[in-house]
Amino acid sequence: MGTVVQVETAVAVPADITFKWFTDFSHYPRFMRSVEQVFPVEGHPARFRFVYTLAGIPRRYSIDVTADPQRRTLDWVSASGPRHRGHATVTPAGDDAAAVTLELELELDALSERIALASGLIATRARADLRRFARFVEDVHNAADPSEAKEIADGEESHRTPLQWLFDAVFPTDESPR
Repeated sequence: MGTVVQVETAVAVPADITFKWFTDFSHYPRFMRSVEQVFPVEGHPARFRFVYTLAGIPRRYSIDVTADPQRRTLDWVSASGPRHRGHATVTPAGDDAAAVTLELELELDALSERIALASGLIATRARADLRRFARFVEDVHNAADPSEAKEIADGEESHRTPLQWLFDAVFPTDESPR
């Protein structure tokens, strides 16, 4: 296909629980910066539609997913939208910890996409999203009671700092929120 980006992060939660959360796409908007919504595609049990913003314009893409809970791997390939594929592995890192490795293979068509890759922005974004995933799972897992865990998982907390909002307002880019 094209260019490969690989990132990894540690999660202070057992691997099986981490994998369960990683395969729950409904929570992706909580930690993926530009993703607004993820939902299953009716009639396709392994296809999910992502709604995201690019340059303030809502866009969509679909992926076909294959999960292997025994090996704790998740593979996907684009079914529509920007062409890409990915592979994620969750491995135990002790009794109460895991490592998540994410490998993205992208087909970059636009000059802006190639510049983003060359400058490290794509890897930086993937790494930041993966770190937010780790914090999200750790917060839910370490909640004092089940109602607190549900509140964290269902919450609307923004992962953007005030400085990021200001920077995007003054210098909007394709990745600036609406």
